Formats: sequence, structure tokens, C-alpha cells
Amino acid sequence: MRLGMIFPLAFVGALVIAVLVMHPKMPNEPVAAATTSAAAPDASNKARSAAAMMAQDPLPQLLAQEDRVLEERTRYLAALEAAYRAEPVESQWAAVTERALVDVSRDDALAATRIKPDAWSVQCHSRSCKMSAVFGDYDDAQDWANFFLTGTGGILAQAELSVRRDVDGTTHVLIFGARR
Repeated sequence: MRLGMIFPLAFVGALVIAVLVMHPKMPNEPVAAATTSAAAPDASNKARSAAAMMAQDPLPQLLAQEDRVLEERTRYLAALEAAYRAEPVESQWAAVTERALVDVSRDDALAATRIKPDAWSVQCHSRSCKMSAVFGDYDDAQDWANFFLTGTGGILAQAELSVRRDVDGTTHVLIFGARR
């Protein structure tokens, strides 16, 4: 399993299944190679046959695409982090907004889910906030983040969410939010 994936492996699996259902030849079925005699195919025919099988197998292409998307997403989150760190702090707005976001995290609707992060932090500067939470369960992290973001509509104009599993089994939620 690839760790730190932005898109769940189930999504890629669903794409592979969809491609295989729409494409009647399974990737592990041999591709008929044209031979000039009844003898075993020569090396060039075997190479063409292998290349044809690879062209029909969508999994390597999907994995390469997933890697490109993950790299792009990682660069984007790094750019958000850099912009956040470079931003000056407006103490009054930051304190009021941090308090409002903490209140959202303690809201009755969110509390009713009984999902609580193992660790939670929020820090605001002058135009944006960075929120971070750690969970032991990936599904809990996803659910909590969605409920939390629903409650931030009156506080943040927009938010960027990242949920990733780490090698140690914990799941990290990272949210960058822009000032309303």
C-alpha cells in the first residue's frame, strides 16, 4: 500500500475495475502475435506481444497518473504552507478567529459524532489559518474533517483539506483556511 496517498486506493481500484469491465480482454490474457510460421515466436514477436499486453493493461498508467497527482498535490500543499509561514500575524483577528474555530471543534453537532482528534491545533495569521488534527482511524479523520469544515462556513471563505495516513498508522488532517 502506498503511504501518504491523497486519493484512497479504493478510488484507483474502482477506476481499474471500470476500465477492465469496459475492456473485454483482461491484462493477463496473452495477446496473439503474428508469426510467419508454426514455430514458436521469435524474440521480436515476444517483445511486440509484451508491448501490446502492456499497452492494454491500464494499471501502470493509472499508477503513474496517481503519482503525478500526488506530486502536484504535495507541491501545492507545500506552497500553501510557505505562504502561511511568510504571512505576518494580525494578533486581534488571529485570536478571535482561533477562538471561533476552537468553538466549532466543540460544537454540539460535531460532539454528537463522538469523534475526537487525539491532538488538535489551530493557528491564524493575518489572512489565513492552519488547522491540524491527528486521529487513530482514517474514517474518523475524514468524517471529523467534513463535519468541522461544515461549521466553518461563517468563519472562513474557503478551505483546503488534506487527509493522509502515516507509516505509524495515524491519520493527519491538515486544513488551510482563508479569511472571510
